[in-house]
Amino acid sequence: METPNHETSRRSDTSGFFRTFLTCFLHSRGALPLLLVGGLLAFGIGCVVAIIPDILATRYAMYHGLEGDQSCDSYVIKPLGCVAGSEEAQSAAAFWNFVTKGLTFVFNPIMGSRSDQGRRPILITGLFLSCLPASVFLLLVMIPTLHPFWFNISNSLMGVVDMISIMFACLSDTIPTQFRAAGFGLLMSAFYGGFALAPSFMLFLNAQQLAVTSLGLISTSFLFALIFMPETVSEDGRRVSEEQRFQLRLERNNWINSCCYSLRRPLREMSILRQSLSLLLVTIVSFLSAMVFASDATLVLYYAQERLNVHPHDFATMFLLLGVVGILVQAAFLPPLLRVMGEHALLVASCLCGAVHNLMYGLARKKKSLYIAFVVSQFTKLSFPTLSSLASKHVFEYEQGRLQGALFATNAVAGALGPLAMEFIYNRTKDNLFPGFMFVFAASLYFVGALVATIIPFVSDGSRGIVSSDLQDPLLAEMPSDELLAQEPDECLQDEVLQRQTKDEIVCT
Repeated sequence: METPNHETSRRSDTSGFFRTFLTCFLHSRGALPLLLVGGLLAFGIGCVVAIIPDILATRYAMYHGLEGDQSCDSYVIKPLGCVAGSEEAQSAAAFWNFVTKGLTFVFNPIMGSRSDQGRRPILITGLFLSCLPASVFLLLVMIPTLHPFWFNISNSLMGVVDMISIMFACLSDTIPTQFRAAGFGLLMSAFYGGFALAPSFMLFLNAQQLAVTSLGLISTSFLFALIFMPETVSEDGRRVSEEQRFQLRLERNNWINSCCYSLRRPLREMSILRQSLSLLLVTIVSFLSAMVFASDATLVLYYAQERLNVHPHDFATMFLLLGVVGILVQAAFLPPLLRVMGEHALLVASCLCGAVHNLMYGLARKKKSLYIAFVVSQFTKLSFPTLSSLASKHVFEYEQGRLQGALFATNAVAGALGPLAMEFIYNRTKDNLFPGFMFVFAASLYFVGALVATIIPFVSDGSRGIVSSDLQDPLLAEMPSDELLAQEPDECLQDEVLQRQTKDEIVCT
């Protein structure tokens, strides 16, 4: 049993860790502007996310014979045109989601690797791409004859640059390793805040006003980053990254080699995930988590509406609850939990929470059970910043962008496959077993992820990756040893990078 002095000491250590983290975060280069950019972007996307399905379903319904300017959501008894339009809108959403994930898989490793020579241009490019669907959605609302295809294709282009992975890489440049998971969580809380509060705008704004507000907020985030966001990659890190890729540029001495390199580059960039056992295990846990997370986000609302008689106004309450709890968990609970449990134990616990809340989805018979499961699911989301932080400790500073890009590219594949797999299981088991069996299967995936997380080797905050990932690149395996040695970055530059980051960690602690 703990004595009062021990209890007081533990509370003091936790509060001291939290204060030190906040001080370090606020003084880290680019961290505060990044937090504001993320919040503005989330608010901009969140204020229209609730009306997009109805706008698209109504527009598709017009091609199936619906007349007049009344939206499908306003009908008590849906006309046949609205039913057909809703089905076509859902099919289109599934198809374009697959396209978006495909673009993320192809381009995100390349963009992440390119960002190791400068994060700011990639971040601004991603924000510009985010402005495109907001602009097209405004035109879609204003022009009744505009086909939804243009919104869908502009929205899918956001998959070229995954904003979360680039933002995580920016934070990895400036925040010491012991505070990275907490920093990632604080950034995620800004997104949760935007997605939780922004849908309430629809209570006093119409569709066109919401579209204008969305475009204004996203454009503001783009302009704010363009003016105030500094470059987070150090000059030493940029020089090391350029040294690593100099020999590869020399190898592409003709157009055939250049074409082959371009085709194989996404897989080459993702080979960083195989450079150590620890990274491979982190990738497996991340893949399983992303697979189930995408399935829950896609299917649980349809399942609740069909099986538990949940209505649209219930969803609004649920989104608000999810947002508030998500902010508290990521911003307030994550730092002390990291201090008390550590990243490895917290990752295992978050995966077990995922197993629990998916079991609750599958066995739920009342709305109350669903609300409780939603609250538990917010603790499951602690796995995302924790996984990114664990992975970042196994590579050098000049490989952070490549790592985050590769990790989120695998998550994109999981996000594309997860809903398809769960839908297949649902169709095969809803009559033979019970409708919620797909969530029981999802819970088993989280449980496997928890088991894998227990065997991830521990890495102290001051250590780094084993070797440069390019040395284990399968495309370079057959290169002569003298060429490989010529390709290695200057060891003095590596030492400068590590010494600089060590000094940053000492200052923050």
